[in-house]
Amino acid sequence: MRAILFLSLFVFSILGCQTSATNMPTEETPVLVETMPGNKIRELSNAERQELRRLLDVFYDGDASAWAQARAKILSMGPVGVESLSIFMLKFFFGGKENIPLESKYQDVAEYWNQARAELANLKGQAVPYIIAVMAHPKIGSTGRAQCSLTLSEIGVPAVAPLVANLNRGDYKFQRAVLETLGNIQSSDATQAISAYYLRMPKPSSKVSNIEDDPTVDLRYYAIKALGKIRDPEGLMALEKALTDPNDLVVQQALESLLKIDDTSAIPVLEKALLICKEEFLGYRGKVERKIQILSRL
Repeated sequence: MRAILFLSLFVFSILGCQTSATNMPTEETPVLVETMPGNKIRELSNAERQELRRLLDVFYDGDASAWAQARAKILSMGPVGVESLSIFMLKFFFGGKENIPLESKYQDVAEYWNQARAELANLKGQAVPYIIAVMAHPKIGSTGRAQCSLTLSEIGVPAVAPLVANLNRGDYKFQRAVLETLGNIQSSDATQAISAYYLRMPKPSSKVSNIEDDPTVDLRYYAIKALGKIRDPEGLMALEKALTDPNDLVVQQALESLLKIDDTSAIPVLEKALLICKEEFLGYRGKVERKIQILSRL
């Protein structure tokens, strides 16, 4: 099993990059076993290291044609090239604005993020393990984590299985990012895992007003929101259960998600939803009734 520390030191020892390795993941990073590649990275000669450093530095020149040629040569090196390119791009998410030499290519740090996302998305499933590993790091920051999530969403289906495999790993922020990413990808392959995640999530036995007494409310909310984005009838069991969630925000999101399911199997759950459409949820009564009418005509 290779720790993330090895990945960062490996690349930076080769690159001598313009971003400091001290801002990359360390051995404190959760090692996401299911996502990490099984290929053993071969040893490089000093000449190969120098060449790889030279090729990656072409990125900073801003010459699209020269970078395309350099990228092709990097990827021709096989797993070591994929790993090097992936972590080289991910450093822009992790390092922060102060570590990015804006004068060398772009004047706006967002342009680096956009370019890095595009490069990683082009690698598709090959880049997924490294993106997830960086997204899991507790010190990545909200912006970097969002960039990882956006990249995984652009990659799409190849990212679903690794994300699902790591849904119960890492800290709260990572799990929330995984739920949001799966919802944005909108693959039904994630429905069962997200539903199970919500159903086994500990909940207060009754309604509470203090968020400290309900530490999983955010994760329950994003799980139900993700099911609404995916719109898979297989998620109806979790949505039905969420109608009686002790937190009203989760209940409201369950109603919103339920209204997005375009399948007649949702009718019985919608009819149960009518029973709670009173007081603070009274505004949903008409929407639920109309949805039942629409589905009944199918």
